[in-house]
Amino acid sequence: ELAKMKDPAIVDVLIDAISDEQEEVRIEVVQTLGEIGDERAIKPLIGTLEDESLIVREKAARALGKVGKSEAEESLIAALQNNTSLSIVCAGIESLGQIGDARAVEPLIGLLTHKESQIRECTAAALGKIRDKRSVVPLITALNDEQERVRWYAADSLGKIGDLSSVDSLIK
Repeated sequence: ELAKMKDPAIVDVLIDAISDEQEEVRIEVVQTLGEIGDERAIKPLIGTLEDESLIVREKAARALGKVGKSEAEESLIAALQNNTSLSIVCAGIESLGQIGDARAVEPLIGLLTHKESQIRECTAAALGKIRDKRSVVPLITALNDEQERVRWYAADSLGKIGDLSSVDSLIK
């Protein structure tokens, strides 16, 4: 409900509450800040990427994607490398796709061969949102992934990118 109000004073109150000792409060705060989308929340949200709670870290990664500024990109990329939780890594990948900054393409391409199929799937989808031609060849390679959902997202992303060099691979 607070997110619907869009009152700048509410953002300040939420930012103050982002370090509350109760996990449930931090989760609500992070989600609400993401829904509001105010740029003042970026730095506090980045700080919560290192919260003791996995759920808070995941919600913070998702919230940063909703705020949608490339200022959060470097922190999200670092979070991908520093987390072992699939949900946090996928949330970070999805947010990088939402932000759409081309600086994320190379780190994401590296995740297309990750051992976890869920991460490969999230990555293939995110690359389609960014639509950078550097991801065409790695996505073509992902069309041969052992997991059907990875192949599906790779094909979908290649269609979104629209590079004619991928047409033959998509027809096969």
